[in-house]
Amino acid sequence: MLMAGLDRLDQGITLFGPDLKLVFANSRLVELVGLPQALAEPGTHFETIVRHNAAHGEYGHGDIEAMVADRVAAARRFEPHTLERTRPNGVVIRVSGWPLPEGGFATVYTDITDQRRRELRLEQRLLRQTEDLRRSEERLRLIANEVPAGIAYLDRDEVFRFVNRRFARAYGLSPDAIPGLRHDEVLSAATMARVRPFFARAQTGEALDFDQEIAFPDGRVLDTRTFLRPDRDPDGTPRGFYVLTVNVTKEKEAAAALLQAQKMETLGQLSSGIAHDFNNLLTIILGNLTPLVAKIDDPALKAEMLEPAIRATRRGADLMRRLLAVARRQPLEPAVVDIGETIRTIVELVRPSLHDGTCIAVEIDGTPYAFVDPAQLEASLINLVVNAADACLTGGRIRVAAESDAASGAVMIVVADDGKGMDEATRRKIFEPFFSTKTGTERSGLGLTMVQGFVTASHGTVALDTAPG
Repeated sequence: MLMAGLDRLDQGITLFGPDLKLVFANSRLVELVGLPQALAEPGTHFETIVRHNAAHGEYGHGDIEAMVADRVAAARRFEPHTLERTRPNGVVIRVSGWPLPEGGFATVYTDITDQRRRELRLEQRLLRQTEDLRRSEERLRLIANEVPAGIAYLDRDEVFRFVNRRFARAYGLSPDAIPGLRHDEVLSAATMARVRPFFARAQTGEALDFDQEIAFPDGRVLDTRTFLRPDRDPDGTPRGFYVLTVNVTKEKEAAAALLQAQKMETLGQLSSGIAHDFNNLLTIILGNLTPLVAKIDDPALKAEMLEPAIRATRRGADLMRRLLAVARRQPLEPAVVDIGETIRTIVELVRPSLHDGTCIAVEIDGTPYAFVDPAQLEASLINLVVNAADACLTGGRIRVAAESDAASGAVMIVVADDGKGMDEATRRKIFEPFFSTKTGTERSGLGLTMVQGFVTASHGTVALDTAPG
C-alpha cells in the first residue's frame, strides 16, 4: 500500500542502500528523468544509472567517466544535498537528497520547469523595467540638463541631492561635486541672506516664486526668477523641495526698453501735437518784442523787461526743438562729418565756461569721419561736455576722445570725467525724459535723453560707465 501511494506522487523518489544499490524507484521517476524501466529495478547500482545519464547528455558536455566518478564519490559521502539540473529536453529538475539512519540515502526529484519559467519571465520583466527606468532617468537627466534653467533638489535637511549642469556651472562646480553639500556651502552669504526665508517656507510645504538679483562667482550679476516646489512623503509630510531658477535679465531689460519706448511715444505724440501751435505763438510773441527793443530808449526797461522776455521766448523755441528731437519727430539731416574737427570746435566753445581748476583734453586717433546730423552731433557733444563739467564743480579733468574702427567703420566718441559719479539708482534713470540730477529752472532734464535718441536714430549705441566717488 505504501509503494502504491508513492507511485501516485507528482515527484520522483529513489531509495539507495549503503552499498549504493537501488532499493526503490517510483513510476514518476522513470517518467520525469527518462530512465529506462530496466534501470529502475531494485538492485541497479547507482554508478550504472549515473553512467547512463552521462552518456545521454543529462549532465551536459564533458568526459563521461570523470562525471561518473565525481557523482559516485559524492554519493558515497552520504551528505544532504540539493541541486538543479536542466535535462536535454528543457525540463528543469530539483534534486534533493539526504542520508537515511540505517545507511544509504533517499532522493526526491521535482519538476520545477514552470516555476523557473515564471521566474525567468519575472526576471526578464524586471530587467526590462529596470532598463526602461534607466532610460527614463537618462531622458529626464538630459531634459533637466538642456532646460534653460538651473534645477536643484534639497532634502529636509537642506542638503543638495541633485543639481543639473546649468545650476552647477553657474557656481563654477561640476554636477557631481554639489550633491551632499548644504545650501550655504554652495550659495554665497549674500544670496543666502535673501533666499533663507523662502527656503524656510518651502520646507513647510509652501509653493512660492520670487525674483532676486544674484552675484555669481564669475562676477556676473543677473536678475533671476526662482520657483520653489515642495516634495512630500506619501502621507503628505514635506521631505524637501525642488528649486528652478531662470535668468530673466533680458526679459526685464526688454520690459524696461518697452516702457521707455512707450514713454518716448507718449512724449512724441504730445510734442508733435502742440509743436505747431506753440511755435506760432512764440513767433508772434518774438515778432512783437523784437521791434520794441529798437523803439524804447529806456535802458532799464529793456534790461528788466524786454530782454528777459525775448530770452525766455527763444528758450521756449529751443525747448520745443529739443522735445521734437527727443521724440524723434524731427527728421535728421545726416552728412559726412569730421568728428575730430567737430570735437575741437565744441571743446573750444565750452572751455571758457569751465569751473576753475577744471581742465579738458582732446584725444583724436587718426581722422575719424561719420555720416550723422552735424547739428544734432554738436548739440549732443555740448550736452555731454557740460554734464562732465557740472560733475567737476571743485575741479577735475575732462577727456574727450574719438577713434574709428577700421573693421566695422564705426566711430567711438568718449566723454569722461573724474567727477563725483552717480549711484546705481541714478544711473538707471539718467536717460529718462525730464530726469535731472541738478536743480534750477535752466535744467530741462532732456539733455541725455536727446543724446540717446539722436545716437539710436543714427544707428549707434550709448554706454554709461559710472560709480560714486
